[in-house]
Amino acid sequence: MFYFLLAGAKDVIKQKTGEASEVSLCPSCGAARRFCPATRRQYLTLFFIPILPIGSEKPCLVCQSCGVCIQDSSRGEYYCEPGEERVFCPQCGTAFMVPEASMNERICCPRCRRSFQIL
Repeated sequence: MFYFLLAGAKDVIKQKTGEASEVSLCPSCGAARRFCPATRRQYLTLFFIPILPIGSEKPCLVCQSCGVCIQDSSRGEYYCEPGEERVFCPQCGTAFMVPEASMNERICCPRCRRSFQIL
């Protein structure tokens, strides 16, 4: 007799209803998008059905456009590393990060490939 068992692990994301959303830069969309607070928890699955929770719930933010879940940060700047600035492309409106050292140089937009300079 042969039994087929399919087990694994899966992240389950639960959005918090009624909480304010924030606009931030989405790493998947590449533009400024609205994010809603949520929690992420890993579950043990059996035949792709979440059965047992593994670990604890972790706060995250979910992009309302593409659904990507990013780690929450209490700083309020979700993709702004020290020494970086958020800029918006004047052509397509895409928000992206650039090093502070290159603020006086020409910058190329990762989405539309147009170059511009911040004065």
